Amino acid sequence: TAGGSRAEDAVGFRAYDLHHVDRHENRGELTVVFGTESGELKGVVLGRHLGIARTGALGGVAIDCMSPGQAATLGVIGAGRQAKSQVLAALAVRPSLCHCKIWSRQKTRAELLVASLADIAKVSFSVAASPQDAVQDAEIVVTATSSPAALLKAEWLSPGCHINYVGPKFITAHELGIDILENCEVIVTDALQQLHHDPRLTLSGNPKVQCLSKWLQGSVQGGARLSLFYSLGLAGTEVLLAADLLHVAAPADAEQGGLREWLGSCWRVFIVSICS
Repeated sequence: TAGGSRAEDAVGFRAYDLHHVDRHENRGELTVVFGTESGELKGVVLGRHLGIARTGALGGVAIDCMSPGQAATLGVIGAGRQAKSQVLAALAVRPSLCHCKIWSRQKTRAELLVASLADIAKVSFSVAASPQDAVQDAEIVVTATSSPAALLKAEWLSPGCHINYVGPKFITAHELGIDILENCEVIVTDALQQLHHDPRLTLSGNPKVQCLSKWLQGSVQGGARLSLFYSLGLAGTEVLLAADLLHVAAPADAEQGGLREWLGSCWRVFIVSICS
């Protein structure tokens, strides 16, 4: 995938092997960043965590724009890398959150995620007994699994709830049921053109879906009975995140370990910075 921004003086691409996605622990990814003004190679980012961080950041923007301003409860379906990224983003934009329930088909994975988040102040994390237990009474819901079958029912969701829908969205395999999509008053995506150009997606061609950028511009009103962010992971945005990381990873900072401290151990993103 390719992307960039003249305003950020960054353009580039991300390359990876789709065949081994979620199949091999050592699968690699490569993101290359060039300057738009001179065409100079700014650097290369190695590692698969960049895409996860990008998706999490977009989810955080959606939560900030669409969820209740003083939301206190978060329900999470899934306990993998994407789920953790969404939780961290939610906590960053909603400091009012004080309780989070996490459910996974593999209880041990939910327990591991809860343990990894346990040191976050003022937030109580717990393992949910069921999907219904995780989302009932939650003001914000995140679904981030690889499930090809619907995991939630519309009647389990509270009025005013906001959902970040990260997992499978194909007509033949979808993490959220059509009943929930039909019940949402507001549906927003980060990649409207991508959505409408892929007929395999459940909401392809649906005029109800709006672009996240309209919310950022303040042209859409919130307060929906049920709102949903249909996350597609806007292609190319990882180039801009890579450019920011390379900026942080100036040679002096890298020698002093500043980059590692800035990223934190949870990301494990490896940077190769090529400087003139």
